[in-house]
Amino acid sequence: MPRIHYLIDDFKAFVEKAKAEGKREAFERYYLMPNKSLINPLLNQKFLRKKDIFSVLDETNLEFYRRLIKKLELLGYPERARLTVDKADALLGREISGNVILLFTLGGEDGITIYENGMPNIYVGLDYPQDNEIYFDLVLAHELGHAGRDTIDGVMEAYGGSIKMGHLELLSVTPFEEHVVGEGMATYFSEVIYPNNSPMDYLFYEPWEYEWCQSHESVIWNNFQKAKGTRGNLSRFYQAGSLGQGSPARTDYYLGYRAVKEALTKYPFNEVLGMEASKVISFFKPRPG
Repeated sequence: MPRIHYLIDDFKAFVEKAKAEGKREAFERYYLMPNKSLINPLLNQKFLRKKDIFSVLDETNLEFYRRLIKKLELLGYPERARLTVDKADALLGREISGNVILLFTLGGEDGITIYENGMPNIYVGLDYPQDNEIYFDLVLAHELGHAGRDTIDGVMEAYGGSIKMGHLELLSVTPFEEHVVGEGMATYFSEVIYPNNSPMDYLFYEPWEYEWCQSHESVIWNNFQKAKGTRGNLSRFYQAGSLGQGSPARTDYYLGYRAVKEALTKYPFNEVLGMEASKVISFFKPRPG
């Protein structure tokens, strides 16, 4: 079972001391330094943010965080996250090792899983700008889905990866088809843990984005055919506008989600969870737009 680290209490201490001790000084003393081993793997991924964290801090309104901390307490954190982890373990029939780190990223990241020393570190940025109350439950479930697939023996090895690789090294060897299936499985994983929500919630889509994908499956599929086998710098294939003017971001989530759901009509969940990516993709048949 992953250990849950709730860094919000330390952030609260920073907020309370910022005026008296100085914003940057208090941030480092009460938030960064006590959690250095947990936060550094995230901060070391320079591609995630355009500005230095202290530059972002200088522009940060601490009153917003005072209100947010109270809201999270009312929502039942950190115990709320434990319920999601328990549901994930029950679904997998095993415990996922590693860390779940609930933190404030100053708006930089909602969820990401970073592997270090052979263990998944799941980060959930609870200050990501979202009003949907279940949003962060789904983000955590999604990231647990990634860890659930990636920690199956043979999944990473099938494409030359290893859980012991650093994050950037792992990204550099991950082929597009594994990326697509991994995102699709993580999306479906959150649906099983939190059923009865809209597919748009699981895909983190606005209605127009979901409708675009539904009516452009052939376009998404043709893009996949061009990109499959590609490794490294995969984001260029699923950024907003990459499939034409008006196309949404993360169409890879949609393709993978559809492929996984089709595969599940033929095979049980645990088999699809560890299935080789190209086989999962083979179940996707684009519907005419």
